[in-house]
Amino acid sequence: MGKTILIVFLILLAGIAIYYPQIDFQHGISQSDHGRDLYVYKRILEGDTLFRDVWWEYGPLMPYYYALFYKIFGISIKSVMLGKIALILMSSIFFFLALQLFSPSHYAFIGTIWFLLFNHKFTHTYSHIGAMSLIVPTLYFLFKFIKHPRMRHVYSGLFCIFLISLIRINIGLSMFLAFLTSLYLIKHLKIHEKFPLGNKFFILSSILLPSTLFLIHFSFVYGEPLYYIRQCFPYLEHRTIVKKSFIKILLQYIQICKNEFTSRYFFIYFYSI
Repeated sequence: MGKTILIVFLILLAGIAIYYPQIDFQHGISQSDHGRDLYVYKRILEGDTLFRDVWWEYGPLMPYYYALFYKIFGISIKSVMLGKIALILMSSIFFFLALQLFSPSHYAFIGTIWFLLFNHKFTHTYSHIGAMSLIVPTLYFLFKFIKHPRMRHVYSGLFCIFLISLIRINIGLSMFLAFLTSLYLIKHLKIHEKFPLGNKFFILSSILLPSTLFLIHFSFVYGEPLYYIRQCFPYLEHRTIVKKSFIKILLQYIQICKNEFTSRYFFIYFYSI
């Protein structure tokens, strides 16, 4: 336990050293995206209600998160960058803990440094980093459940998915489906003799979590005209579908996988050793 705490402390130091310059620098700023984000956070800090008083097209969590950093550190883009870096540091800790479940601590530490150095970033908004950062602890709790099948790991994973859904509901519901599917496979593969989850859990969770998310989102836009609700939730908008053949889509997917693999060949080679 003491060794783990020491390594986590070193990871935080490394993360601060790597990301400290970004507090005063951001490569490329879009008025229509970053400007919108900064403006919305300020309006939330001033007491306005999201969706009703100010337009927003994602989940409700991140504007309130960054408004808190405005309140603590002042209304400045630096405050937003601090909030963004805090999410990356949080995810790096869970990344280390997840690797540590299946590998020695020193390998997990090196893998986490790689994660800090090559962590993917979203260019056009500060919102999505919250959802992507929470995916890491969700996977950690799933891996933890595989090794130690206790209900608290399942509930912790579902709570992370709940928060993801309040940032990007499409990412959250996709993670929810993947999480339940993983638990179902663990159950039927009989990895553990005593499995704490029954069919009742899968049925109730499939009803309660989406229903809770619907009620939260509905509470923000209740009473607003339908056209405005459609603007705030672009998933309801009609989108033009580009028709492509299945073979072309499959080849494009293989190319993406190839690019992702080759960009990480050193990490894959190191971990295979």
